[in-house]
Amino acid sequence: MSDEKYEGVKDGEAIDIDWRSGEAIRFSCCDCGLVHQINVVAAGPKIRMRFYRMERDTQQRRAERGIILEGYVPPPIGPGELN
Repeated sequence: MSDEKYEGVKDGEAIDIDWRSGEAIRFSCCDCGLVHQINVVAAGPKIRMRFYRMERDTQQRRAERGIILEGYVPPPIGPGELN
């Protein structure tokens, strides 16, 4: 998995998202390697954001970067997961 697969965002950094594209965005935390998929859609005058935790991508990202979280037990990856 390459870094290009994820948006690179630093702590406190603002980002612009083109919600009209309808594409899902994946973010990975630089500290712990946690990966989320974010879906952004218009909901009337507001923007609706849905966050999904991507367990398989998180496990792969952490393995690639040598990130080990003490005491962390990942939840099972079920057949309904998005990745």
